[in-house]
Amino acid sequence: MSRQSVKRQALIEALKAATALELKRIVFYCDHHSLYQLVEGRWRPKQQKIINFLDQVNLLRKSFTYCEPSLIARKDVKFAFKLAREGINSQISNMVSSQGKLENCVICLDDKFIDQFFSIEGCKHRYCYSCIKQHAEVKLLHLVLPKCPHEDCKSELRVESCAKFMTLKLTEMMRQRLKEDSIPVTEKVYCPCPKCSTLMSRTELRGLPNLIIEIGAIKCYKCHSNFCINCRVPWHKNMNYAEYKRNPTQLVEEQGISGGNA
Repeated sequence: MSRQSVKRQALIEALKAATALELKRIVFYCDHHSLYQLVEGRWRPKQQKIINFLDQVNLLRKSFTYCEPSLIARKDVKFAFKLAREGINSQISNMVSSQGKLENCVICLDDKFIDQFFSIEGCKHRYCYSCIKQHAEVKLLHLVLPKCPHEDCKSELRVESCAKFMTLKLTEMMRQRLKEDSIPVTEKVYCPCPKCSTLMSRTELRGLPNLIIEIGAIKCYKCHSNFCINCRVPWHKNMNYAEYKRNPTQLVEEQGISGGNA
């Protein structure tokens, strides 16, 4: 690789590094006259590899609010390095002061800004959003309500707080788990429609007379299909449970159970 190729690649890597550091204003120094003329747009290259190089440089420069080249003599390169270090340290210092102090997460052991931490209501234990999110998701996927990860802590995570970092699907799953735990086993009633399976309670249904179709027949408040609260199957009017079990499809065809008609 030629000296010029090395310098071009070094410039690309330097701009990528500045982007990764989230710097917004930079000056990059060139000690090679032809390279400086190219990035300044004063020379129009003919070689495709040089055109590709400039396209990449210009794309990277768009990541900054200010990004300009400066031509220096080779003997002044050390001076340019000193300025670069001072500039980077200054911008990092400003970023830290604007975002606040760093705090260590006891799960991942990473130091992060305090606004990247989630405080659990009740116990006030704090974890970074990334760790508490992963903890809550794993628990919910195992059908367990997430609690504070701290050893022996019984504080439960609240849906309203978890909605800050969880997806809508997981938030709804958490609401469902809370409802599951709040209803005694003998009170639980599930809609028998496979596409619904909404959880209800007998007490809840007794308080909603508009859902009672007739004795033993209930209308699901979500999918509106009718079902037998005693047998926990689609409503089988004029048919006992044993008869329904022998030929459930006949009931669907004759009475339109899937559409919610008794």
